Amino acid sequence: MMLFQGLWHALKVVSAAMFWLMAVALVWAGLALMGSDSHWGWTDIAVAIGLVAARGMISPRFVPGGASYVIGFAAQIVFLVIAAVLTGYKVS
Repeated sequence: MMLFQGLWHALKVVSAAMFWLMAVALVWAGLALMGSDSHWGWTDIAVAIGLVAARGMISPRFVPGGASYVIGFAAQIVFLVIAAVLTGYKVS
């Protein structure tokens, strides 16, 4: 049982660090894409602000703090995969 508790703790710690790193990266990418024709710059900034606000306002009522980082980081990864598919990114 302690193995799973340790793995869960490690996942929470890594997700917390990656959540904030990805939030800063999304805002930075959003600012970099402001001059392009696509609306991905605004979308990146909106997703970053929305996830930080949702984690700060909604999650304390429903999930514990560490789990909210895991959920938020997973949502950021899902957003990036959807954005890659919609923009036509192909792995070669």
